[in-house]
Amino acid sequence: ARGPGLLVADNCEHVVPVVAKLLGDLLDRSPEARVLVTSRVPLGVPGELLVDVPPLSVDDTDSPGARLFLERAADVTAVGRWGEPERRDAFAVSELLDGLPLAIELTARRLRYVSVGSLRTELEDGNAGSPLADALDRSVRTLSDDARRAFARLSALRGPVPADVASAVAGGPGPLGELVDNSLVVSYAGWYRMFEPVRRFAQVALDEQTRADAAELAAEEITRFVERAAPRLVGVDEVRWIEDLTRLRADVRGVLEWAVARGDDSLLARLAAAVGYLWLLGWGVREGDPWLERAMVAASGRPQEAQILVWASLTALRQGELAEARSRGLRAVALARGTGDDRVLGAGLHAAAMPDKYGPGQDTARLLLREAVAVRRRCGDPAGAAMSLGAIADIDVNAGRLAEAAAGYEIGLPLMRSSGSPRGLVAYLHSMAEMEVLRDNPKGAEALAAEAAPLAVLTGDVWHVAQLKVVLLIAARDRSLPYEQCREIARAGLTAALVQTDPVVVLDMVDEIAGMLLDAGEAPAAWRLLHASREIRDALQLHMSLPRQARRDRDEALATGAAGPAVGVVPPADLGWLCSAAEYAVS
Repeated sequence: ARGPGLLVADNCEHVVPVVAKLLGDLLDRSPEARVLVTSRVPLGVPGELLVDVPPLSVDDTDSPGARLFLERAADVTAVGRWGEPERRDAFAVSELLDGLPLAIELTARRLRYVSVGSLRTELEDGNAGSPLADALDRSVRTLSDDARRAFARLSALRGPVPADVASAVAGGPGPLGELVDNSLVVSYAGWYRMFEPVRRFAQVALDEQTRADAAELAAEEITRFVERAAPRLVGVDEVRWIEDLTRLRADVRGVLEWAVARGDDSLLARLAAAVGYLWLLGWGVREGDPWLERAMVAASGRPQEAQILVWASLTALRQGELAEARSRGLRAVALARGTGDDRVLGAGLHAAAMPDKYGPGQDTARLLLREAVAVRRRCGDPAGAAMSLGAIADIDVNAGRLAEAAAGYEIGLPLMRSSGSPRGLVAYLHSMAEMEVLRDNPKGAEALAAEAAPLAVLTGDVWHVAQLKVVLLIAARDRSLPYEQCREIARAGLTAALVQTDPVVVLDMVDEIAGMLLDAGEAPAAWRLLHASREIRDALQLHMSLPRQARRDRDEALATGAAGPAVGVVPPADLGWLCSAAEYAVS
């Protein structure tokens, strides 16, 4: 009562009623006083301002969370004697603790009795550490029965989930809100999650039946959300929905694993059909292809079978498996015709045409694509119709009919823009940029690529990020830009290409890197890359558009003539060797 002052009350969650009354009385008598309280539960005192304290980042070994763990470890053990294995374990521990300062403080103290490796193993096995477990147990004991049940159920979720999923799994907004009030669940911008140490504590406390029931409920709610989101992955709001599902990626993986382990073919088919498009974008076909292989078997005779075959066809195409891609696409078409599902039929027709776009079967591909355009227009799919129109124009580019191709793109581009699909626009602009370099208009190609590149990054479309770099390198060579500038483009493009499983992307980039070396007078190195690239294309039966083929053949002929006897040993026709050689060339 003597005037302004600061009172600090630390760790109040287990005595909230007493502290709330004490501070309420104090502030009534001393209105100029200020109080700083730490608590996992709000006090409910008038004038209270809540400030959420986020966890420390644990992005790398020098991040604040990792440094705090090492500092606290040094208080109880000889950290200076640790070697690299112990430091890796220490970083893993700070990651497993989600950067939570309290968890880091309490867990680091245990290094007085156990090694850091043993501590990591304990945490990976679900033991939150006894001091932290005691603190969490005190919080859980204060919960209502409904909130304790919600706490158990929500522990089945691996990452952040949207409000409707969290509420459904928790059993309603009431129990969910109680967990948020007790800081056992955190919320941000309509998403909810448990920090990993809290989730592991909750999991350890569950009996087998409760754990199984929670996993089943969580799996169903995650699958329902993904099914609701899937139709929105192409269109005006696609970036938001792609981001939302990417935040759910850990739980999607968890549900797929759970469905396989349990033998739940229905759930596996539903989820794979809904999420397949994302494996063609930033999630990557390396992850998606094994799941789609399982899902094709699980979906046999189910409504999702045709859609899964469409995704499986496109992932096979991305890996250079043309015969398999064609077979899966045609099976999808046959099934979709039987069910009358025009959206899947249009996608299936498009997928079935792709393996032959640049090969000897391009007349058949053109017929499939023309039907795809008609079907997609009929069912109100402007982005799909535009994509199929663009693929027909690609075939014209392949045949050197650039005027016809330009006319086709001009019809499809407004249709694609009207669909509002950024990812679809990326594909269109990339194809048009390819055409411009073939029309000896490198500046026009660069302008189209400049519009497409940020959209490719925004949508997580790593495949087109790499292909746009190929176009930019071709344009840079045609404009005779300085070697260092070309090499920077090549280095970035090769990095993006090597993320892919699609050998076509890698080979396209390697061909242009070889051309860049040739331009710089390094003919032997250029010849080795081009020779190996051609051998691999022939072995995999990968076709290029005729104008692009003519360009690379010209480069190879020039390299052969300029290299002469300096070529030396013939390089192996091995993609691994080729990637390493290309990386060395741009390093």
